[in-house]
Order: sequence, then structure tokens, then C-alpha cells
Amino acid sequence: MDLIAQFVGILMVFVINIAEGVEGVAYGEDCSSATCDDTHNICDTGKTNVCICDTGFFRKPLLQNVPHIQQHILIIRFDLQIIGFALNKVCEAAQTASDQCSIANSECRDDSGTDKCLCKPTHYETGGACVLKVGLDGNCDTTDSATDQCSVVDTECRDDGTESKCLCKTTHYSDGSACVIKFAGLDTTCNGAVSATDQCSAADTECRDDGAGSKCLCIDTHYSDGSACQTKIALNAACTDGHPVDQCKDTLAECRDESGFKCLCKTNNFENKDVTCAAQVGLDGTCDTTDSATDQCSVVDTECRDDGTESKCLCKTTHYSDGSACVIKFAGIDTTCNSAVSTRDQCSAADTECRDDGAGLKCLCKATHYSDGSACQTRIKPNIACTAAGQCVTHATCDTTDTDTCVCDASYTPSPIINPTMCSGVVKFSTQKYTYVVPILVSMMFLLR
Repeated sequence: MDLIAQFVGILMVFVINIAEGVEGVAYGEDCSSATCDDTHNICDTGKTNVCICDTGFFRKPLLQNVPHIQQHILIIRFDLQIIGFALNKVCEAAQTASDQCSIANSECRDDSGTDKCLCKPTHYETGGACVLKVGLDGNCDTTDSATDQCSVVDTECRDDGTESKCLCKTTHYSDGSACVIKFAGLDTTCNGAVSATDQCSAADTECRDDGAGSKCLCIDTHYSDGSACQTKIALNAACTDGHPVDQCKDTLAECRDESGFKCLCKTNNFENKDVTCAAQVGLDGTCDTTDSATDQCSVVDTECRDDGTESKCLCKTTHYSDGSACVIKFAGIDTTCNSAVSTRDQCSAADTECRDDGAGLKCLCKATHYSDGSACQTRIKPNIACTAAGQCVTHATCDTTDTDTCVCDASYTPSPIINPTMCSGVVKFSTQKYTYVVPILVSMMFLLR
């Protein structure tokens, strides 16, 4: 306000005061027994008991910088009560009055060369009021257009996926109390002293320890091609020879050439029905017969099949197990078999087994069969035609001199009586016209009495 304006204002006040005969106590004087001299100069009754500015007004000297007028116009009041300024209104920072701005937590300060009533640095403007700024990780309002509602440098109000918070800008990371600019580039040393994994600026990287210290490394779903992080490659998809060994998404896969480079399961692993790599199963280990993979068993010449109780990796039917490997079965009847193992299924001929015939272990027909010289035949039942000794069931002999049938040995009888299948041990005795057959289990004491 220039000198002329101040002078005119002083004259107006002077004239008005004279016309109205204004009397009363001036600003800052005791008003306990008198009235203050202006409408907005009120008595602070019960507290200081002096005249003070009313709410929304501040004290401004009118004769500032005009001492020659102050010397000659002594009758004029030197104080005028002027209403406080709203936010963003022009004020005078040179004034000593700290309450010339009417909004709480605002102050008069320079704004690009112009003094204005602005929110204090600790507050931000919203809805015509000054609100306390929000600290790091504090809740803010993303619907508010104010860009300065966060108090920490390099923070911004944004959604963290759950709620709106004052978070570090995407170019910075939080060390717990401040926002620090992120580390650039792959394999750059990062800050292992803080738990923040988002310290690295390169896409799809994180700060973690690789065994040699904390570095900016690709996240688990990506691999480094030397300059950037690339998405890891799915099983059976094309890969690049010479790229890092961890370029395949499945940790049990590797990039190798099989009609072109692909991510395939490593040796001793197989691709299961879930299209993931799994460790192969050893001999007699549990496997999955519902899985179409033919390579889930690790031992050569094994296959996944049901053993009658559960699914296991067992030797193929053309092989037998020596305990650690599958060995091809011995061919033919009377062939010497392996005495070093206990398994009896070493022989390939049907209905044979490896057992000792008194002259060593051989592939011999099972007890339920006899050899015809080239194969094992089912033993012949009682009363059925035979051609040679050794063809009949146990306790029966081929009667080549008379009936040419299998006849039960002495003390044995065909059982059951109709269509017998075996010879049962019994004792025979006669009385007159009848022959009685009594089981051999009958007490001998009864027979002798």
C-alpha cells in the first residue's frame, strides 16, 4: 500500500472517529473497566483483560514507513483492525503480525515472488483447510487432488493393493524412515541391512543374497540374459543354447537339444502327468500306474506295475531282480541259474523256477508241473492217462504196465472220489466182505485194541 493510500485511509478513519465520537480503550490496553475502541478490537475478558483482535482479524499499523505523518497527526489512532486473509490470498510477509491469515495452520510466506497465505510446510491444503501431512506408510486419500499430502520426501499417495498409503515413489525404496533412490542395473550391490526387496530399479529384480552378498538379482520367475530379466521358459518350450542354466521354469529341467533346444527334464527325472519334472523312482519304489509316463522308473528294464498290493517299479517280466538291477531271465529248462540271489523267478520258461535239484541250482518245473523235455506241463490227476513216470500228481505213479493211468500210491486214495484231483493219505484194512477206509489220522490205539 503506497503513501497516498495510507494517508487517505488515515483521514477516513480520523473523520469517522470524529463524526461518531468514538471513544474507548486502544489495542493492548487494559479493558477490565472500559470498552475497546473498535468493533473488531475486543476485550479478552477473564484472561488477559486487554484489548485484542477479534477472531479472523489481525493488527496492522497504518503509518508504517511514513514517520513525518506520525509526527504531525497525533490524534489519529495508529492501529486498524483488518480481517484476516483466506488461503492463497495476497498478504504481507514483512508484517510482524503472525495471525494475518485466517485459516488455522496457515502462514504468510513467499510463493514465486508473491506473498500469500499458504498452509504451513507441515500441512497440506484440502477443501479450503490446512491438514497435517501423512508420514511414511500412513493412510492417505487417493481421491484428493493434493499432491503434497505426504510429509516424507519422494513419497506419494497410492494404493498398495489393500489401502491407500503414503509410499515411496516407484523410483525409490523405503529404508524404514526415508525414501532412497533405487539401485540401477543387474548384479549391483544393494542394501542388505534393510528388509525391502524392491531396492532395485531394473524390471523384475529384487535385492537378495546370492551367497556372496546382497545384489540386485532377477526374481524367481525370471532369469538374467546378461542385461535384463526374462520370463523363465515352460517345460517343452524352445530355449536358447548358451543362456543361463536357470532359464527353464521347472527347477528339475534343463535346456538341451532333442530335435531342437527345449526345456526338458534333467537326467534321473521324468515328466509326470501334471507336466512337471519329478525324480525317477528306484527299484521296488512306489510309482503311479495312472501316469502315462513310461520313464518314471530309474532302473533299466523296470516298469511301473501293480504287484498285487500296490504300484511299484518292478523288473519287466523278461527280467528278474538281483537286488539292485534287472537281469535278463535264463532261457530253457534245466539251465543253470544264479545261486547268488534268492529270487526264484530267474527263469524265462513258463512254470519254471530256480531251485536246487541236488546237483546245483537249475531252472526246473514247479512242483505242480513236470517236464516233457521242452516245456513244463501240468501234472496228471489220478485215473487220467499218462505215458511215463514223473507225470502224475504227488503220491501217484504212472501205471505203464497195466492201465497207463496215474494210480495213487499204496496207502493213498483218489480224492475227491468223483473226478479226483489228488491222492490223499489213508490206511486200508478189510473185514469179511467189506473194505473200510479210515483216515490215517485215526488213533493207532483204536486200531490195535
